Amino acid sequence: MRNRLGSGNQVHEFFYIPPDRVGQDRVYFGPNESRHILRVLRHRKGDHIFASDGRGTIYHLVICRDDLNKIEAEIVESTTVRSDINFILSVGLLKGKRMDYVIEKSTELGVSNIIPMLTRRTVVKHLGGVRRIRLERIAMAAMKQSRGAWLPEISDVAHFDTVVDLLNCYDLVLIAHPGGDWRPGSERPSSIMIMVGPEGGFTDHEIEEAIRRGAQPLDLGYRRLRSDTAAVVSLARVMAFFDRKGGEENWPA
Repeated sequence: MRNRLGSGNQVHEFFYIPPDRVGQDRVYFGPNESRHILRVLRHRKGDHIFASDGRGTIYHLVICRDDLNKIEAEIVESTTVRSDINFILSVGLLKGKRMDYVIEKSTELGVSNIIPMLTRRTVVKHLGGVRRIRLERIAMAAMKQSRGAWLPEISDVAHFDTVVDLLNCYDLVLIAHPGGDWRPGSERPSSIMIMVGPEGGFTDHEIEEAIRRGAQPLDLGYRRLRSDTAAVVSLARVMAFFDRKGGEENWPA
């Protein structure tokens, strides 16, 4: 029996198992993940691997059937990973690889939901089916690469007005805007939405409306950042303020 946990029990290989493929004491990988595990990574029966269901549970598994079309693995241990703060990113829909970057990096950081947003200055106006599938695959790969327990939901494209109508659903809402003076208070929120504009930024009216509805302006420094960079910097900065660990302390050794 081989145990590929690496030196110091550090897990180097991490997989995704959909919740509907998890049984009482076993999991069943589909053809794509099975072929990747067996052909690319050369695992075989008896090997120990780790997988996440994308809903907060990480499984320590041992392969008991190494079929290329359906790996069957026994659950050795399962661990629930929870964070005390849910982060939601609402970002103006971006062109091409810039949106790919936002999805990838925000998933690595541990957001729970990503809302592509239509604003006055948004250039891209819709998110087609093929494009959505690509973004979901990017999120899944980023979750596995970062050993995350949560696969973020990529919401349908929402208009700015629709997003603003939902601001009262969150404990804290921040909107990226030069000159903002937000600082964390003494209370620890359980949900935080961060709003980032598209190329060209938000209009003055959009900024004013978001603030009127309860958003607080978040300054990102004197440099003018591209939207994809601003989205990642905003998340990282606010997470650092709250020293958010994302439940890693519960990660199986």
